[in-house]
Amino acid sequence: MERSSVDGALNPGIKLPDEPIAVAHRSDGSGTTAVWTDYLTKESPSWVSKLGGKDRSVGKEVAWPVGIGGKGNEGVSGVVNQTEGAIGYVELAYALAQDLTYGQVKNKAGNFIQPCIATVTKDVEGLQFPADLRTSLTDGSDANAYPITGTTYALVYQRQTDKAKAAALANFFSWVC
Repeated sequence: MERSSVDGALNPGIKLPDEPIAVAHRSDGSGTTAVWTDYLTKESPSWVSKLGGKDRSVGKEVAWPVGIGGKGNEGVSGVVNQTEGAIGYVELAYALAQDLTYGQVKNKAGNFIQPCIATVTKDVEGLQFPADLRTSLTDGSDANAYPITGTTYALVYQRQTDKAKAAALANFFSWVC
């Protein structure tokens, strides 16, 4: 893949290497891929075209037109670390836990946003989820929101019989949310 001609405009004063970009992607199906391809589908007509339309350009698994696949977040970060000029995607929790280098992404408002807990939760503030919980959080409208955001769901039995386990579950979900 060739470097973008807008590198200088997006990174004024920064000397970027004059080398091709090596794309690293998930080789296995994942929610991370579904969120990433949802964002690409919204932002890149050439992505949609290369994959043969919107029905083929988003999902847990896609037919990547270029790149090197790695299994899981570990595989993608391994490909990036071992390949000259590589760039890839992993989930934020993994990037933070592994102290990976990552960049800011330009959102719909034109702001470059660093991914962090505060910026990925901006688009769910005040959001009313539909009954089936299906909603896309990518490319949201908040000017301070990171544009590549998704959700994780947990299904829990509503009528818990063990009060201690119910309290532990409630505490756990309070902590992770």
